[in-house]
Amino acid sequence: MLSIVLGTHGFTFFSRRDSGFMNRNFSKVTNDGSIYYYYCNGFEYSTGYDKVILIKMNGERGLYMQFINHSGSLLPADPTTLYNETKTVHYSC
Repeated sequence: MLSIVLGTHGFTFFSRRDSGFMNRNFSKVTNDGSIYYYYCNGFEYSTGYDKVILIKMNGERGLYMQFINHSGSLLPADPTTLYNETKTVHYSC
């Protein structure tokens, strides 16, 4: 299980995967130009999700993160189509 803190939302948990772009183990995310997405456990419906976190690496120690909240409307099958770099938060260390 992988977790992340989202402001007042508290901890959000993900079931890690070692391949693909969905819920990818953070240690396996690379700076290859790909957008990785994390569905938030607890925000799912029987047919899909309405919240997702999109992450894109920027260099070796930086990333762009975007939280998308569709507030009850289901996300598209490929949520990376919603990625908008102007709406991301940039983290670096």
